[in-house]
Amino acid sequence: MTLIKDIRIAQPHHAHLLVLRDLSIEQLRAKSGFKTFPDLHAAWKKVLDTKELNKNFFKDLSHWYFHAVEVAEFPDDVEADRDKRNATSIIRLITRLMFVWFLKEKDLVPDELFDPKALKKILRSDAKEPSLYYKAILQNLFFATLNTEMGKRRFRSKA
Repeated sequence: MTLIKDIRIAQPHHAHLLVLRDLSIEQLRAKSGFKTFPDLHAAWKKVLDTKELNKNFFKDLSHWYFHAVEVAEFPDDVEADRDKRNATSIIRLITRLMFVWFLKEKDLVPDELFDPKALKKILRSDAKEPSLYYKAILQNLFFATLNTEMGKRRFRSKA
């Protein structure tokens, strides 16, 4: 028997939905063409293998990275070379996002910071500011909150 745990039924995250999709009979039949239950079970085990999950994660991450370095724009005040600037900035952003996501998964930062519906209530929508989420949420997490001793941390009041 194989057990999948920690899937939030009310709000499953994207990775869980992908795994559940990959476990479906239709997907497995298309990929492995199983004919017997032992073949089906082997296909399920392959989907849930951590090496396979890691490979898929890093493949998706590398696709996102290569796309982002092409389309992202960062200020040229530190590095004039666009390719170097984008590569460095995207890697820095990815590592910070992964760290903050880890904190979110461990319930160390509020889920509302990653919920588009909740963010609409928190952030003022300003079409002239394309980096509003970064500046208002992520920059505060990266620098103001995480660079402050735990006992002195607080989120900005709503007033």
